Amino acid sequence: MDLSSHAILLILAIGGMVILGVILQVILKELFEDARKVSRNNSNVIRSSQIQVQAPKFTPTRKNPSRQQRPAKKIVICPDCSVPIELGKLQRHRAKVHQTVCRCALCNQYIRLDNLAEHNLKQHGNPATDILRPKPIPCPHCHNSVLQKNLRKHLSNIHQFNFNTSLGRHPFLTAIEYERKRFWIIDGLNIVRMRGQDLPRLDFLLALTYRMLEEGTDFLCIFDASAPPAIRDFQGTAYAKFYDHLTQSHPRQFSQVPSGTIADEFILDIAKMFGQNVITNDQYRDHFERHSWLETESEQRLFGVELKYSPKLHREVLFWNSQKIPVPSRHIIRKFFKNYNDLLKERDADRLQGVKSIRRSS
Repeated sequence: MDLSSHAILLILAIGGMVILGVILQVILKELFEDARKVSRNNSNVIRSSQIQVQAPKFTPTRKNPSRQQRPAKKIVICPDCSVPIELGKLQRHRAKVHQTVCRCALCNQYIRLDNLAEHNLKQHGNPATDILRPKPIPCPHCHNSVLQKNLRKHLSNIHQFNFNTSLGRHPFLTAIEYERKRFWIIDGLNIVRMRGQDLPRLDFLLALTYRMLEEGTDFLCIFDASAPPAIRDFQGTAYAKFYDHLTQSHPRQFSQVPSGTIADEFILDIAKMFGQNVITNDQYRDHFERHSWLETESEQRLFGVELKYSPKLHREVLFWNSQKIPVPSRHIIRKFFKNYNDLLKERDADRLQGVKSIRRSS
């Protein structure tokens, strides 16, 4: 084979390779276009399915408002009858009950307004006009005449008087809120310290007030803020705990003045405002300038308590209001505490029962 034949074969081989490359390029191009179309169709199908089928939205279920837990109703004490009642029903209770029922000024019983005149004429022989007419009392600060029902608002708004105490109720608040026409005011610390300044005895006061509770006599005992530590130091924690129980659980009968104040001023102010008598052995000579009635009415309104030892009973005896009151001995003091607390609860239950019976009749 010569050189020309080799050149022709080479040219033919190169031309075949070029033609083969063009054919492969066309085939690959068509394959790639088919693959792109398939991918586009698949993506469109996926998008359409996502649009048509959406995930359900989360909607929190609401509870039935009637089945929800309701807030606890606030319980307050009615200022007229000292009965626990809901705050929302207090106004309706006072309008329905206490506008038709009131207390007799002499016997302190609940009487309907329709029967008050007849009750006063039959039981006390007094005309109804004197009982029904509201009597003003003097303000202890400005000495102006104020109605008893408006005295608390007058003291708080005009004189910025603070009724808050660390223990129990304030004596003014106790005397104003509890409607009591006749009650004894007891100088608690003075009766407790009958044997001396450094020998306080709470059982003296408990024996006196126990006899008053048995007879149904109403009283308000006012203590100084120094009474609890003095009783605790001399008589122990048992007496101190019972003192705290009395001032906290029975504020109607026992009250303590705020720290930094003197109980004598509150005792004399309450006695002047409500015209009540005081059980004390103190003559209050330091208060003659502010309370002029002490010089003229001390014998009629200040009643002392005498302490003596009885050889027959082998114990100490209190003499008050022509009565002999034995002081409980130490070995029965625990039982005496229980009997005293039961008697207080019995008197409170009788008072509330009287209020309920009058409410049913009305």
